[in-house]
Amino acid sequence: MEVMTRTFIRTLSVLSIALGVILAPSSLANASPARADFDGCPALGNEPAQVFVWKDSVYGRSAPDGKAPTSTRLLRGQCFFGVGRDKKNGFLLVSDGASKVWVFGGDVVWRGDLQKLPYLDDFRATDAVLTTRPQGLPVISAKARRIYANAAEQGRDLGIVSVIGDCNSESPVYFGRVATGSFNLGAYPSLQYAAGRFGRSWGRASLATAGSFNTSSALDPAWANPALCNGEAPLPCELRLSRASIMIMALGTGDQFAWQGIESRYRPIIENAIAGGVLPVLMTKADQLEHIQGGAPADAINNTIRGLGAQYGIPVIDFALGVHDLPNGGLANEPAPQFHLSTAGEDMRIIMTLATLGAISAGIAYVPPAEPVEAVEAAPVVSGTIVQAAPATNPVLGEVTVTHGTAVLRKEANFEATETGRVFAGQKLSMFSKGAGEDWIKVAIPGSSEQSWIHTDQITIAAVTSTRTGRGRESGSSMQ
Repeated sequence: MEVMTRTFIRTLSVLSIALGVILAPSSLANASPARADFDGCPALGNEPAQVFVWKDSVYGRSAPDGKAPTSTRLLRGQCFFGVGRDKKNGFLLVSDGASKVWVFGGDVVWRGDLQKLPYLDDFRATDAVLTTRPQGLPVISAKARRIYANAAEQGRDLGIVSVIGDCNSESPVYFGRVATGSFNLGAYPSLQYAAGRFGRSWGRASLATAGSFNTSSALDPAWANPALCNGEAPLPCELRLSRASIMIMALGTGDQFAWQGIESRYRPIIENAIAGGVLPVLMTKADQLEHIQGGAPADAINNTIRGLGAQYGIPVIDFALGVHDLPNGGLANEPAPQFHLSTAGEDMRIIMTLATLGAISAGIAYVPPAEPVEAVEAAPVVSGTIVQAAPATNPVLGEVTVTHGTAVLRKEANFEATETGRVFAGQKLSMFSKGAGEDWIKVAIPGSSEQSWIHTDQITIAAVTSTRTGRGRESGSSMQ
């Protein structure tokens, strides 16, 4: 009954926003499940309204439209004050620190009086502009410049950079924000040279990034994309397909319980890249999970990363130092343990990355090759093993495209169900049916008879037959 009540309340919130008919605050006054959502939130005070994110992970957007570029990731349990609303698409404008982002009303519950929020349909989300040079930028050694300059002799592209890392390195919250324009590049003239030189990098989804990725994953074939990697581990596979000359290495968050052996696991990753003619650029992390959860001394993993950079003579972007003075140290205000980046943290990461790339490449000639970088097409990893292909025989209702950097497949249509695998941005999946709540789609992996559930936040519908039911949007629109 409590779950049904919560679902009904959320449905009312969505309908009231989407139709422009805002329910009076008294209509939720006796709804205890909704009140419980706000137990850990700041007091409403004099603010007109507050929202609480109830889904696992949703994207804030730069405009009140499901097709607008993503500007940041909002996480389950986070609270934001409302500052505006739109008239037609059911979006709310919320304050995320010094930034403002649009969030779909169906992804949040709210309290307060939405009628007091002004209509701001024309507002386009922008981030606060950094006016001083960030701390933690590396000094580029002669050895590092030499590795980069010589990369072309080993078939590397001096205009391609890639990344290996966890969920904070996935395309929608890192490189992809440069590609879509959700990062305010125009505010930083000094970074535009690097953004242009490495411009073909920003739209790629690295095959060496995934949620929970750590130093053990980098050279483990079980973590690789089986459709593209042919038995290779994620790192060598990504280096082969991208032909990157620089690899940002943003590892360590997922090593919180194995922090004592991180140096021995990190060395082969660095050496693998250097042997392939690639310049590794190490990056420290904003969180302290190994200290909070693993019992390590404070900053243990970051100090190891700094030491490795010094030993190999390669750059270290000291991101931990760069975000030190940001609100909450550049981390999202999420339920503990906190490790996802805030919008300000994501921005700082891009700023420091572009500044470092500019310093590395300055004065080194580069002519873009005629042939394009090989595109990424993804396939799933299921329970740590490669999915074997088998012909699909069931009729399909349509096709969906994965838009989330790494999306989770589940056995049943709910977030608590067993994870059955992962799929990646750009992969196309056949759609078979919709869940009762219409927020889940049953899909089949191309070339496989297996089916799993995927949440609609993580896909767009590319084509739908007339037999489809429910509220799904057709012809390439983003599912919310």
